[in-house]
Amino acid sequence: MDLFFSIDSKRFIKTLFLFLLGLELGFVLLDIVFNYYGLIPNSSIRRLFNMAREDSLQAWVAGVQTVFVGLVVWLIFAKTRGRAWAAIAAFFIYLGLDDGAKIHERVGTAVKEFSKSRLPASSDAILETSYTWQFVFGPFLISMGLFILWFLWRELREPSLRWLAFAALACYGLAVGIDFIEGMPGAYATIGESLGLSTKFTSHFGRVIEEFLELFGSSLFLITFLKHFMQISPRTSVVFRDESPTL
Repeated sequence: MDLFFSIDSKRFIKTLFLFLLGLELGFVLLDIVFNYYGLIPNSSIRRLFNMAREDSLQAWVAGVQTVFVGLVVWLIFAKTRGRAWAAIAAFFIYLGLDDGAKIHERVGTAVKEFSKSRLPASSDAILETSYTWQFVFGPFLISMGLFILWFLWRELREPSLRWLAFAALACYGLAVGIDFIEGMPGAYATIGESLGLSTKFTSHFGRVIEEFLELFGSSLFLITFLKHFMQISPRTSVVFRDESPTL
């Protein structure tokens, strides 16, 4: 017995986008209500909704979503056999794994410890400007971002998809920029003082904005790549077949 089903691609994409956006805004709301304003007294539960922490529910979703972006790009690679697609897929899967394993933070810490014992004081002072991982991984991330932008601008058929990809990269870039500011000693205290806000407020919600931008950027990438895959695979069908013998 064969079971066929079809998907309305436009409705699916729209529903998925609204779901992801609602989920991401929901994380922000949960952070504000349950964590920042302390509606829940238990600190362990508050950490679950704290977007400023790496062990929150949002952080897990961010890693899973980024891996899914990479898997969708692998589907495009399977269809096109373009090596650039394979490189982009590997990059997104790495980002998802990095979110879970904190690779960039751990490597950055190792480099900082090495610099203090082996490198001149001038080099160590540069690394103290912000988080060390920014200087270690920054050139690679910038290079990949420029490559992805150039490749997608040339490869994607619809102008709307090109601008979606650009917006996704802009979200990633802004998130990295906010993270750089976060790593600058006293940056949030200075910003808070200039705006008449507390350092707690500016530091916490600076991190919330950063994490939201990462989530939203990944969502835009997921929508972009899904739409492109559906465009190049308009007749793709899924069939479930029961091969068991009939009694």
